[in-house]
Amino acid sequence: MAPTKKIKPEMSAFERRRLENIAANQSNVERPEYDSTKNCTKTAPKPKSSTPRKKTAPIKKETSRPTRISSRLAGIEADSETAKRKAEVELDFAKEVSQAKRQRVAGDLNISDIVVEGKNGRKKKDFIWYYAWCSTQLRTFTEDEYKRDNR
Repeated sequence: MAPTKKIKPEMSAFERRRLENIAANQSNVERPEYDSTKNCTKTAPKPKSSTPRKKTAPIKKETSRPTRISSRLAGIEADSETAKRKAEVELDFAKEVSQAKRQRVAGDLNISDIVVEGKNGRKKKDFIWYYAWCSTQLRTFTEDEYKRDNR
């Protein structure tokens, strides 16, 4: 068989446009004004700050003291018998007071035992004054006292 000549079919409009684009791109690549190294932008260096940074002062670490220390090094005198007895008496008194607070009371209650002196409580005399002031049903003067004062 003899070699046959290939017959090119006519190009479509799409093929023609594609080939034109390829040729245009090739010519653009060869131009010196489209050099890729020329188009690369360099990053500008960061401007230096005009004021220098202040150095923070190093924090001085204090040496930690031992949690337990001898009485002699702490400056505490040796325990004497009188100091021991005094501490025992104070401890016993504190126990009695705390036990009395927790103890249940049977029978009649006394106001002086109930009212607590201190920041949030009222004293006995303040409580009685307040009670008398608020009692509007009670007469505070008798007829004789009223006549005597109004002469």
